[in-house]
Amino acid sequence: MNLITDRLIIRSWREEDIEDYASIIAKSSVMKYIGDGGTYGQEGASKFIARSMAHEREFGWVLWAVEQRQEAKLLGFCGFAELSAGYVEQNDCVEIGWRLDQPYWNQGYGTEAAKAVLEYGLAAYHFPLVASVAQIENTGSIRIMQKIGLNFDKYAVDLKCDRRVVVYSMSYS
Repeated sequence: MNLITDRLIIRSWREEDIEDYASIIAKSSVMKYIGDGGTYGQEGASKFIARSMAHEREFGWVLWAVEQRQEAKLLGFCGFAELSAGYVEQNDCVEIGWRLDQPYWNQGYGTEAAKAVLEYGLAAYHFPLVASVAQIENTGSIRIMQKIGLNFDKYAVDLKCDRRVVVYSMSYS
């Protein structure tokens, strides 16, 4: 996959992304609102990218790599994942998500990527329901959810880490 926006390239993962992605997920600021906030290194990045590449081969959609066009620099990811059970009532729902390196926050990159990915995903895969989940304190991600047109659904608890989350969703059927 290769999706181009004004400032970004949203693309399939490559093995050469491992080192750059490892440097992103090693930062506590980036991982603060992901699960229990734990960071990962080279091994975690390698496993994530390998799983992502396999998932994309099987399903076509995944949390794709996001690269800044001007510098050809990996910023993180944006795309679709299977939604954990219990967040929405429907079974045929996917989660749209993103994770960007901190120097690229509050510059519109997350919204730009999420809008492009959502539009592409709806056209290519005809998802009937798209949701997004964020820890309540993650106001940046919640703003992105709102900007891409998702609506507040409910509050919940992430059972993996016992943290409160907010769920936004939109039906496209």
